[in-house]
Amino acid sequence: MEQDLFKNIENLLLKETQPRRHSFFQLEYFVVGKEPTTQAKLHRCLEELSSKNKDRTSLSLEIEETNDKIKILEEKIKIEANEFQINHLARNKVALEEQLLKLKQNLIYLEEEMEFLFNIYNKLVQKEPLKPWDDYEVQKEYWNAKLSQDIKIRLLLGQPIGSDLVSTILALPDNVSIKNQTMELLNKQSEQLNNKDDNR
Repeated sequence: MEQDLFKNIENLLLKETQPRRHSFFQLEYFVVGKEPTTQAKLHRCLEELSSKNKDRTSLSLEIEETNDKIKILEEKIKIEANEFQINHLARNKVALEEQLLKLKQNLIYLEEEMEFLFNIYNKLVQKEPLKPWDDYEVQKEYWNAKLSQDIKIRLLLGQPIGSDLVSTILALPDNVSIKNQTMELLNKQSEQLNNKDDNR
């Protein structure tokens, strides 16, 4: 009965439909999509691709290393006379083969993520060419969009804006719209406080 149960579980796991990686939805909307500007999205794609490419190199080397270990064990099994040692080596070989399968599957998942990110990058770069991240206009647009988003979320949730956020916004150049909007908001609040004091 137990053997049937575990056999059924093994068959079920073979039909697994959830890949052990980020879903494409996550990559598009949470990893890349959360960035507030097209340039930020492009650079996020490049960062992710760079990181995953390093992982791909490491995985490929690990696969080669595991393959070599299996071949070494196969050679040892051929020349080993002791049955106990043969069984021991054979079990080690099975464990390495299972490890190799997992490594190869992980490599497939990783390459799927990379291909998806590469496709997102190509779609974005058709709308707007990549610019250096240190470009003044790129940074200005990014911080304006990011800090505007932060303020809107806080206002929508009825939370105080906070002195740190205001200080960051006031440190921006004068030609950034969120700074001007924040200054107007602060001036209105200051006027309201002054009016309250005058009415006392």
